[in-house]
Order: sequence, then C-alpha cells, then structure tokens
Amino acid sequence: MYSILHVDNSIFFKKILEKVARDNQFQLVSVTTPDQALDALGQKSYDLIITGLELRGMNGIDFIKHLNKSAYKEVSKVILTSNDTVEIRKEADELGVMDVLQKDISLNSLYIFIERIKNMHAVKRALETMSVAVLEPNINAARNIRSIFKREGILNVQYFKSLDRFMNTEKKFSLFIININTLNYSCEKLIIDIRRENMSAIIIVVSDEYETESVSNVLLAGADDFSIQPLDRKIFMARVNANVRLQMHLEEIEDKNHELERINTELNRLVITDGLTGLFNHKYTIERLELEIEKASRYDRKLAVMMMDIDHFKKVNDTFGHQSGDEVLVKVAEAIQHNLRKVDIVGRYGGEEFLIILPETDLIKGQQTADKIRRVIKELEFEADGLSITISGGLCAWESENVTSLIRKADELLYNAKHYGRDQIVIQQSTKMESIEIQ
Repeated sequence: MYSILHVDNSIFFKKILEKVARDNQFQLVSVTTPDQALDALGQKSYDLIITGLELRGMNGIDFIKHLNKSAYKEVSKVILTSNDTVEIRKEADELGVMDVLQKDISLNSLYIFIERIKNMHAVKRALETMSVAVLEPNINAARNIRSIFKREGILNVQYFKSLDRFMNTEKKFSLFIININTLNYSCEKLIIDIRRENMSAIIIVVSDEYETESVSNVLLAGADDFSIQPLDRKIFMARVNANVRLQMHLEEIEDKNHELERINTELNRLVITDGLTGLFNHKYTIERLELEIEKASRYDRKLAVMMMDIDHFKKVNDTFGHQSGDEVLVKVAEAIQHNLRKVDIVGRYGGEEFLIILPETDLIKGQQTADKIRRVIKELEFEADGLSITISGGLCAWESENVTSLIRKADELLYNAKHYGRDQIVIQQSTKMESIEIQ
C-alpha cells in the first residue's frame, strides 16, 4: 500500500489528507513536527513526505534540506503551503522537491497531484512485475542499469552480453533495453524482429552518442524511446515510466473498447431476443423470415415454415400457476432449439406460440423435424406433480408468398391441428392440406 508521511501544524489539512488517503486507499501517518517525522521515518519506510512550510522547531525548507543529507534523501517530497510564490518554487526545485501544492479550499491541486501519485504507483507496480531484457555487452553500463533497476525495485531482469544468447532465449519479455553501439547486427532489424513477436513490448534503445540518423532509424523501426549513455537514473527512469504509463493507458483503452463491444453485443442480443425464453423475439423473427424469403427467391431454394402452439396452455397457468407456465415456456423453447439445425431459426411469436423457419428444407424433412420436436416435448418433465404438455403445429412450404401470407398459411394449418384434436402436426403439400400424426 502506498504510504504517505504528512508533517504539518494544520489540523484542518490533516483531516483533509486523511479523507483523501481513505478515498484512494493510501496509508497516511500525520505528525506536527520535524522531530516526530524523523522518528516516524526511523520506524518504517514511506513513499512520499508531504510537509508544510510553517513547522514548529524548523521550517519546511530547512526540514527538506536536513532530509536531503540523511538516509531519507531519496524519499519523494512535496510542499503543501498557503504561501505559494516563485521564490519558494525555485528553492523547492533546487532541493529536488516533487511539487509545491497550494493550500486552497477547492483542493484542486491536491486532487490532481493525488491522481498523479496513483498513476505513478500503478506504473511502479507494473514495472515490478514486468520481465525485462537488457542487451548490454559493456559490463560497466550493465552494472549501472542493474543499479538503477535494483534501486527502483525492478528485479525481474535478465542481462545479455551477447546477441546470440539473447536471440536464443525462449523467455518472453515486456521491456527491452538495447545498446545500439555493441551489435554486430542491424539494430533496426532486431527491433523489427522483436515487434513481430511482441507488438506491445516496450523497446528503449541506448547509445554512447547521439547520431540523428541512427536515432531516427531505430525509432522508425519500432523503438519506443532513446537514451544516451551514461544513463542518468532520474532521466532514464522518467523515460521508462512514461513508456510504461503510455502502454497502460493503451491497454486500458483496449480493455474499455472490448467492454464496450461486449456491452453492445449484449444490448443487440437483448434487442432481438425474448426475455423469458432466450429465443428471438417477434420482431426479429419476422425480419429473419423476410430475409430467408429473399434468399429463397433469389437463389431458387426451398423454405419451410412452421407455427407451433402449446396445447391448453391457459389451463397450465390456471391449474399450476404462472411460475409453472414460465417453466413450460422455457423448457419447450429449449427443446425446440436443441432439435433444430444451426441454420434454422426459432422465435417466440407471441404467448405460447413459436415460429420456426427451416431454410433449404422441403416438407418431408420439415415434417420429420416437426414430429421429432412434438415427441420430445410430449416427454418433458416439470417440477409440478401431474404437469405434462403436448404441442400442435402447422407446417407449410414457401410458394412465392410474402411474409404475411406465409405466416397466415402456417397459422391456418396450426388451427386445423388444434381442430383435429391437438398433439399433432398438420402439413401442406402444394395447395392440399392433410393432417399427419406419427404415433
């Protein structure tokens, strides 16, 4: 957890910082004097010191000077003051202070700074888990990089003296530090090879001298950044952090895009599906039927359509309750769907009626499918004792009618199935209707 030591006389800003720390899940310790601060620093390590200027026993500037000569000189420091002047900022900058924040009622500067801290902390955590490859044949330069990374808590690092050893490793890396001057190989080609294997890797090239053409070539080849040897720790880490932060932002954008795609997919699904059964809804089923009719007409293909209706469904609701009625609808929908091909389309037409579209299907094959569904549904079991159901259907072939006429024909066939005693399929061959029930 990110830890902050706050040194200030102000009780008001102590309470404010306590709230900010809670909101951002930071650990905060508040003291009022530099002596108390030194005692606190001796007991545990802190990531950040926020100090006021008006302190008892020693002002904030002198306190920072004292810290800079102590074992705590590397701890990041921030000044929080109501007297923000150019002179104070200049002196703070000379002392290596991270920022000077204005004590204002709006707290905008504080919240902006805390957001920066959160980003920096996230980058630090990401770097501590990243796998790093350093291609640096120069021993002194490699030691310098090792010292910088060790100081920053970056320990998952593999160092390579030779290009051959680097090229033969099977380990995957997230961050590459490559010395451009020590390769008996095209650095641009190496970068392109790395990019081919890992588009999201961070590649930072280092060099003993700055040559415009060399720098432009490696950047054009796909390197993310460039730095000059000997590496200054702060500048080098600033470059590394900036590239990691950029990568994190890009990954965050990608994650958000994937989430938006998922949400849009789910919204589209909800728009076209029935909430209870999960089948296509009435509107979308009609649209699909229009599309299948268009295909059948254009490519001279067969098309069968079936309307099915649960027998005595009102009696199910009246006798066993609407919860059992919903169970029946869901299980019937599942039974129909499981006994169709992937190219077939089934939708809840309304109430207990289902419209089934069978592309490239004649009436003989359609009849086999219909009666298979009828028999499966007849065998369904439900939670309520004594509850069983049957289904009736009307099956017809498309014969150049429009959607309305085709559905009306299937509905008339369904009506005849009900009229003839239910639990059966009535099919139409050409213009002749006949009742078929396969026992």
